[in-house]
Amino acid sequence: GLSAAIDDATGKQGAPSFDHVALVASTPKGWEVLHADEKGSRRQSLVEFRQEARAKQRQIVVYRLHAPQQAAIKDAVATARTMLGKPYNTSYVLNEDSYYCSDFIERAFRAHHVFALQPMNFRNPQTVEIAQHWVDLY
Repeated sequence: GLSAAIDDATGKQGAPSFDHVALVASTPKGWEVLHADEKGSRRQSLVEFRQEARAKQRQIVVYRLHAPQQAAIKDAVATARTMLGKPYNTSYVLNEDSYYCSDFIERAFRAHHVFALQPMNFRNPQTVEIAQHWVDLY
């Protein structure tokens, strides 16, 4: 499915692979997750996010930014919150009206140049072939 196709197109041999990224932010009521998935760009409580991950048998891995980049977090969270409510970008062609998960995170941190923009290319890096999932989709 989609997760396997994303993993196939973005994975690197010998490195951990991920099919989703999100931003965890603090609120007065607790932790929330800001992200874009098939339901659009949205916020979820961390509890709900974890429950959905467990139901899909997905593992959650949490990373923190190193000290020089931590100054970007406050702005990135504020930017991400302005991007909520947009639909999921099923074409994976970058635009301003919809987001896919890594696009959402890169844009949130864009002003601080924390992450490099790497648009989807749909090719397996080892075989250079386009996965059948993408052929069928398009």
